[in-house]
Amino acid sequence: MKEIDYYKNNEILENSYYQIPQELFVNSLYKENLNSDSKILYAFLLDRLSLSQRNHWFDEFGRVYLIFTREEVQDKLCLSEKTVTKAFKQLLEVNLIA
Repeated sequence: MKEIDYYKNNEILENSYYQIPQELFVNSLYKENLNSDSKILYAFLLDRLSLSQRNHWFDEFGRVYLIFTREEVQDKLCLSEKTVTKAFKQLLEVNLIA
């Protein structure tokens, strides 16, 4: 069994992190209608959105768009196609995505 590699006091954490809005856990609309997969997917979408902004991916109305295929989501989150489809559907139903 591999030993845990603990961080030391003088080490700087140079990791990147996904952020999940707290609102998804406290607002009853999201808390009651989104499962954990949907909440994590939303964090991934927000991360991808910042990439789109950096690349100036805007439509003719100035809205930022992103490209994140279901296959990419399946691969990154290790989820089935059915589960990914359900997660997208839940986000759509609470108007977090269009």
